[in-house]
Amino acid sequence: MLSVPPKGKVKEQTHWRAGWWDFYPFVEPKRPIQWSHSSVIFTAHASQPLVVARHISSSKQFILPSPSPILDSPLSYDPPIIILVAPGDDWLFAYFPRQDGDGTGCLWIRAARIDNWQIKECWNFPNGGGIVAGRWLSKQRDWIPGPSGLPIRMPPLGPKTPITHHCLLLVTQDYQVQLCYLRLYAPSVTFIKCSLKYPGIATENQPSNTERSEGSKASRLCVDAAVGLNYNESSVLIAMHSHCIPSLSAVPSHVEAMGHGVQDESTRHPNADLCNDWETWGEESSIELCEVQIEFNGTTMALATRPLSPPDQSDGKLSSLTFVAAPSEGAEEKGKLYLAATYLDFEDLTTTPTSQLVVFSLNRRPLSSGMDLSWACSRECARSFKQGVLAFVQPLTTANRSLIFAAVLDCSGTRKGSKQTAVGTIKVLNILDLTENEDWEQVPIRSPPEQIGREVPLSATISPNCKLLCTLSSSLWHSQIAIHALPKCRSTSGLTSDNPQFSLGLDLASAILGRRTVDDIVHMVSLQVLPIDEVVDVLNHALEVLDESNVSPRSTTWDILGAATGIYRSRAITVQNDAERNILNARWQAAHDMCSIAACNIAFEDCREGEAYDLDAVWQLIGLCRWVVEFFEKLMKECVLYSNLTHEDGGGASNSHPQTTNQTYPPILLNLAHPQATWNLFTILQHLKRFRTYLGSLSAGGENSRIARDALVDLVDCSGVDFEALYPVLEEIVQKSKTHDNRVCRKALASLQPPMTMCPQLAEAVQMLTQSSILNKSTLFINPFDLVDGITRLSVHNQRKGKDKDVVTKSTLSIHTSSVACLRCSGKSNLGSKSLSQEKSSFSWRTWENMWVSRCICGGLWTSSGL
Repeated sequence: MLSVPPKGKVKEQTHWRAGWWDFYPFVEPKRPIQWSHSSVIFTAHASQPLVVARHISSSKQFILPSPSPILDSPLSYDPPIIILVAPGDDWLFAYFPRQDGDGTGCLWIRAARIDNWQIKECWNFPNGGGIVAGRWLSKQRDWIPGPSGLPIRMPPLGPKTPITHHCLLLVTQDYQVQLCYLRLYAPSVTFIKCSLKYPGIATENQPSNTERSEGSKASRLCVDAAVGLNYNESSVLIAMHSHCIPSLSAVPSHVEAMGHGVQDESTRHPNADLCNDWETWGEESSIELCEVQIEFNGTTMALATRPLSPPDQSDGKLSSLTFVAAPSEGAEEKGKLYLAATYLDFEDLTTTPTSQLVVFSLNRRPLSSGMDLSWACSRECARSFKQGVLAFVQPLTTANRSLIFAAVLDCSGTRKGSKQTAVGTIKVLNILDLTENEDWEQVPIRSPPEQIGREVPLSATISPNCKLLCTLSSSLWHSQIAIHALPKCRSTSGLTSDNPQFSLGLDLASAILGRRTVDDIVHMVSLQVLPIDEVVDVLNHALEVLDESNVSPRSTTWDILGAATGIYRSRAITVQNDAERNILNARWQAAHDMCSIAACNIAFEDCREGEAYDLDAVWQLIGLCRWVVEFFEKLMKECVLYSNLTHEDGGGASNSHPQTTNQTYPPILLNLAHPQATWNLFTILQHLKRFRTYLGSLSAGGENSRIARDALVDLVDCSGVDFEALYPVLEEIVQKSKTHDNRVCRKALASLQPPMTMCPQLAEAVQMLTQSSILNKSTLFINPFDLVDGITRLSVHNQRKGKDKDVVTKSTLSIHTSSVACLRCSGKSNLGSKSLSQEKSSFSWRTWENMWVSRCICGGLWTSSGL
């Protein structure tokens, strides 16, 4: 008899327990998830044949366009089971299986915006020959933190691709390997296909015979595979896992005709061996290996395969295969390659499974008589997980150790109200013995209370800088992703856990040198749990590492300023205190202004011809001059306001400065103290002065030239700043700023705040600017539009309001053409559109504009303005 619960609020269940069925999806095909080098996370739609993506800093999703076969029959296709993003983030491949026919593979190419993907080509894969795994081959070499505390460049990973930037290697269900590549300047993709079951070779543009009869009553279907690349190694290793299924010829026709009834006695004995074959149908516990060589004779590409001896078998169902590559100490030496296999044993399906991780080492061995194998696969170690279930394994690339991330999920636990609850742990294991590495901490995997015990994190991918982990839930109705922090190193180059910001600074410097996105690092540093002083230490250490590395031919200062723009702006959005928000907004705006001035300097240099400037770009340059004049006016206003505030607090003392008045300088005044910022400012003043002189010296020509000359003369001469008088004063300030120590300059640039040691020189600079004839304070502080009264003023105000500026060209943002938005600073630009005026502009100006087609001046990525 059921008892009736008492009246009142029912107490929420605090304990949860997972069943074996929650973990069974780990041994089935998993939903794909990829984290690109631009910090875009690509996943498959839960129920439709679509590729869904979103940037880590945005909550809005975008969908890649579907190829024509899927558009013609969308209900016939399943969601993609393979998504592969190229290392350069410019290509993407996805495979869509079809329920009643051939599957479709599609190749996209990315445009300037991260959400603008165009279909390059699509092709069919026969039923039973769909894609199960793949990997991009690339020429790119990563930078990672080195043991000495400086970034090091990794050796080449995988074989060389001489005639193309990227190659795509695909493994199909029918044990075929396909090499897909686009030759330089070729219109379409080229394919080479070769068998993985038997030794063979296939050449470009020549048909290959990949079919061979097995003479068996059962067919083996590859259901999972992994593609392994090694450092300084030309060979590619492929590990495969298969199912044995009955072929159509295995069942006699007269047996099929009898259906499921009682079989005739006369037919039992001749087909008795068929019953024995049934025992072998299903999943195979063995792993098959094959070596793949990509060859090039100077004209054509070729693909050669050589099957290898399989490794030892293990009990349980194979859950995943992961290759782990570790570089050697020598720059030219071949790296070490390992294969990590995860097994789940469900026993009799009455309890949660036990998991086991097995590691195999793959080493080359010299060829000898009677042996045709060049690789030896030996079992290195194994570890069983009695508590919890091993969910997934991801490689961790370091300079001197072979490590892996291992995520272990709990089988039961206790909910903690409405807060996120730990449902597992991420550990760092040594690949050689699978013991936990003591130099790395463990972090929990947390889940919202409504998902605990219901939606298990099934698939996972790691951010480009190995700082964050993105998991995909096992729900059948929607794709729920979650971001988790990865373990941090307790000791990096002698740095203890008391200063983890040094490790983040080293990671930031490595990402900048490797031209990777820093968005995952910015995401971690932007969290409010990290004090602002530690944020400054991260940026400061990154600057120090970049200065000591001395490997980049270009200045990395602007990369740090771009990262600082994203960090301080993100913190300003989430902070609760208004005073702190104003300070953070001033900091990121100061960093953004420095980047804008540097971009303007490049534009003037590109359009400069000796002492003259390209007149075809005169109006574009005047637009930059207008912004430069406005910036100088804003800077001078801050000098006047701060000078008045200092005199009031200091009792009118002319030599008072923040050391005696307890005042801090606004971040914008760093342009008058930091040597690189002051030189940047002085350079743009030189261009403004030279451009004004050049246009003023032109004889009266056409109407357009005369209007341009008058517009610039009025802009400069009618300003509240006398730029002729400012020139020698700013030149003197530049010379005095060079006396600051490099350590002080790095600290100032990281905090975007003049430190105490810069205050005397900065106070002197402010005094030089405010107590001279440089400024016309009435013109500087009184806007002409403020003098317009009545209805006229209201009309003018409404016209000026809402006219946004192009973050790159500094011109008025057109509302008639499409615009793009920066994911870092939210600035908008019309550079994505091809208007008639842009097509008729000068070549020098278009060259400068092309610098910012893919990235904003702050280094942020472009996206649709509505995303």
